[in-house]
Amino acid sequence: MPARNLASHGKSTRPRVGLVILLVLGLLLVAGGWMGYNYFEHRTLWGNPNTYPPFVTSFGAVNTKTFHSKALGESMTYDVYLPPGYNDPKNASVRYPVVYLLHGAPGGYDDWITVGGANVEMDTLLAQKRLRPMILVMPQGSPWRFASSTEYVDGPLGKWETYISRDLVGEVDASYRTLAARDGRAIAGLSAGGYAAANIGLRHPDEYGVIGSFSGYFTAQAHQPAFGGSRALAASNSPASYLPKLNKKNVPDIYFYVGASDPPYTAENQKFAAQLKSQGIPYDFHVYPGGHTWSLWRDQLPNFLLYASKNLKGG
Repeated sequence: MPARNLASHGKSTRPRVGLVILLVLGLLLVAGGWMGYNYFEHRTLWGNPNTYPPFVTSFGAVNTKTFHSKALGESMTYDVYLPPGYNDPKNASVRYPVVYLLHGAPGGYDDWITVGGANVEMDTLLAQKRLRPMILVMPQGSPWRFASSTEYVDGPLGKWETYISRDLVGEVDASYRTLAARDGRAIAGLSAGGYAAANIGLRHPDEYGVIGSFSGYFTAQAHQPAFGGSRALAASNSPASYLPKLNKKNVPDIYFYVGASDPPYTAENQKFAAQLKSQGIPYDFHVYPGGHTWSLWRDQLPNFLLYASKNLKGG
């Protein structure tokens, strides 16, 4: 079974404590919706998503790791999923593609496991023999879960882009049997993480072969704390702005989608698809029923994992 037990048990028997918890939860639900998406949607209302189909009999391991980021000058945490058989001695010489999954804002490194069920989706697809084994890495993208969004950029809030593209990649390649090359790496994320995956992937095309953006955006806003009011910094981190300047022969494979009921993200994603088409850059774009919610992101994660497995060329 999985390395981590993600189920929770127990309930309060004290009415006053229960009332306080409900009041606090209500405030957090409002806050979660106000800060971009309802972060608590499935943590509180859907329950534990980690239910395996009966045909899944081999399970990957999920481990939490901490390392020192030189760019940020502090210790950072990430979850790593290792596929079934990774630690089998007969696979000692096998190297694996890596998919980096970025969380949104608010959010934390454990979201893709505890809410997104990324390990369940990987184990299920592997049991169905629909993709090859891959390592998943899910890093911390902010100082704490409800901090101002770093947008994963190098700016007033710290060198978050360098932390992801240099420090984290170096840490993972040194610690695990990875395919340590462009064609062995994908970077993807949801909402602010989807923006960041597109931005980091396009700014570092020699590091990543595949980009995935789920309900993301492609134009940065200078008024966000991560940009400190600098229009120049925002523009240099806006894929929609710098796309015409890129060498389209070196652009990673791009997969992105958005919910049909997700204004203004729906229109922005459609506009970016049109921009890619006009510049002759290949892409895979979808509009699915749904909004800016975990139900959409979890439902569509298998499609991206299949895309990454197909398009990563190493191994």
